[in-house]
Amino acid sequence: MPDIFISPEEKVETPVTEPKTEVQKSKLSGHTHNPLAAFCFYPEGVKFETIEKEEKVILLLRQHVIINVKWILVTLILLFVPRIADFFGF
Repeated sequence: MPDIFISPEEKVETPVTEPKTEVQKSKLSGHTHNPLAAFCFYPEGVKFETIEKEEKVILLLRQHVIINVKWILVTLILLFVPRIADFFGF
């Protein structure tokens, strides 16, 4: 696909990058396979329903764990509301 931001007179060839080897994959900064990690480079064993045969998952992104704090706190508060209400005689 041609680059639309380069004029035809100044056409610049972009080098094709080779896929990273296993050694290069493991040396990526922040590279982890922790199940609670927010991002994972080249995750192993990750499959999607709509993935094609020649496709590979390069980056797996998740919401940060801190996103769940709000609903966890609300749940804990609501668990103790009946006991507190009973203590005060409601």
